[in-house]
Amino acid sequence: MTNALRTSAGARPAAPARTAAGGLALRYRLAVLYRFALALAGGYACASVTAMAIAAAFASHRASAAAGATLAAFLVHAAAFIWVFMVHSAAKATAGMAAYGLAIWALFLYAGA
Repeated sequence: MTNALRTSAGARPAAPARTAAGGLALRYRLAVLYRFALALAGGYACASVTAMAIAAAFASHRASAAAGATLAAFLVHAAAFIWVFMVHSAAKATAGMAAYGLAIWALFLYAGA
């Protein structure tokens, strides 16, 4: 459920904490920075492992495998970036990226053998 559906009809979701100077709290900024770094690096890692697994699974058709793997990698990276900011906790986002990466890595090892 989204935050809009959880709140009552007129209430708004809680805003991030503000410091006395009016700026956003450092903790909030670091949390956003962490999610951005996770989306960038983790999304790239998941996308590259996905491309490797698809290319290994369809190795008999090299040109089609390379093109399909590249297209799938772009989709995975975009989906990972959206998903990291959609999840409510950074720990859940980190665990999800690690679980996906390990599952696709295992598929790559299986398909490459």
